[in-house]
Amino acid sequence: MARKVKSPLAGLSKAIQKHATDDTTYGQSMIDLPGGINNGIAKIVEAKVGTYSKGANEGQSFVYLAGTIVEPASVTAVRQIWRDGKIEALEPEVVDVEGQRTSILLPLCSTTNQAGKTTSVDEHVERMLNELRKLGVDTSEMVDMDDLTAMLEGVKEAQPFFKFSTSAGKPSAQYPTERIWENWYGCKGLEDYEPEESDAIEDDTEEEEEAEEEDTEEGEEAMEKEEADDEPPPEKEEADDEPPPEKEDVYLFKPPRARNAVECEVTAVFPGKETCNLKNLDDGKVYKAVPWGRLEGYGLGV
Repeated sequence: MARKVKSPLAGLSKAIQKHATDDTTYGQSMIDLPGGINNGIAKIVEAKVGTYSKGANEGQSFVYLAGTIVEPASVTAVRQIWRDGKIEALEPEVVDVEGQRTSILLPLCSTTNQAGKTTSVDEHVERMLNELRKLGVDTSEMVDMDDLTAMLEGVKEAQPFFKFSTSAGKPSAQYPTERIWENWYGCKGLEDYEPEESDAIEDDTEEEEEAEEEDTEEGEEAMEKEEADDEPPPEKEEADDEPPPEKEDVYLFKPPRARNAVECEVTAVFPGKETCNLKNLDDGKVYKAVPWGRLEGYGLGV
């Protein structure tokens, strides 16, 4: 009599029945980062060699680096658009950026922009290796693509923290919405950095893989646009005349994903960044790099 083999799927019925009526969870939606993030901190979550799937560089290689934003939790963005032949500023908007991705794409081939300017392979490789050194990689003994691949795997495994910022270009008839530059400054000074615990930066492999695929495709498109011209990022605008909050001031602050605002004491003020650190008066929890605009009553004389 033939032996009956139990199907490896036989035990799934109970699990399917158990979770068939679960509430649907969508995870965190990926967004386009706004300009105006200064002194941000992120953690590397991806480092790999990819291949352009379309465009003028189709079939050529690039290095893709991505990080998850740890600080700031949010930024007050004043986006600009091109409308009716002039630049128009939209209403200020608080954008939650903690847990979102910042990424850079570094070509490993020569590229030519629409103005006819060509950047050589040598120039691109020079920048790429410099970006890796800024993340703590020793490139002195690298000789080929195998070494590069191994180095990238090591960076992804180490997950170093690094500094970054975003800056917005002025919109125009050609680019009616702002073009955003994501500028990385490496891990110098963050060797002993420890982030505050937050649900927004917990690892989620499936969501990271989906974000990686989408972000890489968007990175290819962004690189094509960036090569269209050489417009530099704008200079930082002067800060408002509103005096900064003071230490020991108490404000209402609504933490990310919280339903209600809580009373917090200002423990540190950073005028150059227009942010401050807060301490929750109820449970002592610390919130770092909070934009002044998120303090209820700030700027209203209360």
